[in-house]
Amino acid sequence: MDNSLHIKLAKEFGTPLYIINENKIRRACRKFKDAMYKNYGKDSQVLYASKALSCIKLYKIINSENMELDVVSGGELYTALKSGFPMEKIHFHGNNKSLEELIMAIDLGVGRIVVDNEEELEKITNLRKQCNILIRVRPGIDVTTHSAIKTGTIDSKFGFSFEESEEVVKKVIKNDKINFKGFHCHIGSQIFDSKSFEKSAEIMMDFIGKIFLKLGVKTDELNLGGGFGVKYTKNDPEPNINEFIFYSSEKIKQKSIELNIKQPFVYIEPGRGIVAQAGVTLYTVGSIKKTKNETYVIVDGSMADNPRFTLYRADHEVINISEDEFDCSNKKNTIKERVTIAGKCCESGDIIAKNVEMRIPQIGDILKVRCTGAYNFSMASNYNKLCRPAMILINDKKAQIIVKRQTYDDLISSEL
Repeated sequence: MDNSLHIKLAKEFGTPLYIINENKIRRACRKFKDAMYKNYGKDSQVLYASKALSCIKLYKIINSENMELDVVSGGELYTALKSGFPMEKIHFHGNNKSLEELIMAIDLGVGRIVVDNEEELEKITNLRKQCNILIRVRPGIDVTTHSAIKTGTIDSKFGFSFEESEEVVKKVIKNDKINFKGFHCHIGSQIFDSKSFEKSAEIMMDFIGKIFLKLGVKTDELNLGGGFGVKYTKNDPEPNINEFIFYSSEKIKQKSIELNIKQPFVYIEPGRGIVAQAGVTLYTVGSIKKTKNETYVIVDGSMADNPRFTLYRADHEVINISEDEFDCSNKKNTIKERVTIAGKCCESGDIIAKNVEMRIPQIGDILKVRCTGAYNFSMASNYNKLCRPAMILINDKKAQIIVKRQTYDDLISSEL
């Protein structure tokens, strides 16, 4: 059913084409919210991590699901503003916030600013404006994932060490304009081991206990970040979100009793886990090229709209949704081969997927890349002066454009 709808959308709106399923997004939101409420009760909240996919319509959906929002730039914050998202429900992240971004965030009244470094704290201090902050901490946990998406190691570019964080707390509590709310941490992305989340919760609670014991400072809030794994292919495990959250919550409850401190209000920040499986990308086959060792199926998209393989060697499942149109009396069309899905950029590394088993497509066939809701549209570029694709939202077979396809005029609109 989805395939026939997707072929219809490809013909109507053209390719490359991003398609997002609203019902899948809402189900994912409720899965995380239900797990948090089950394990923490009302003293918890889910933030959607905008960097995975940011657009006005999505923010409206997130707001309607009574979730809060994590933004990492002035651009994401401005998009949230234009969507009507409540500013007090936004946490502003980023490891190099400009002075202009900080002024914008504070003047708009964002709920929390997650302070990442000494320079940022100095900027906030010099502004002499009232704001609520969380301090980002590097918990020193090395998780099993791609090196480019590890964020909690001791050598990460994000946040403070525990020793630095203690000194930051001392400075902050002396400032009558800055309201210290608690701590934030994030250990990485695409994590399937619940023990990593449990260990992070334990380490952070030990630190919260230390801060209370040494400085007498209470920590009201703890943001454990995101990083929940997503099943991209059949080889990936199926993540158990409730299990991830259960073990972390049990550790936080245990430590609160052990350290004789109040259990903090707990946030998590799923991004990929909300939108990844809700998205697919459609391409049209433009040429097929056989070399000595490879069969290239070349599509009208590229690393410009699907950069994850180029960046991380990330695997996606790719299927030919025009297969029903094959003439199966032609034996060559019944034989499956291993092919490489390549893009149209002037780069040898412009690959969307390798080692894909499929019947050799015909020119004009529509290929569907699954699980592209996260980090495809948000990381898209105009490399080779390619126009970014349109994005369609579907809901019970109804389709609407939520991001227009770029035109050539759009490409040069800021050029003088």
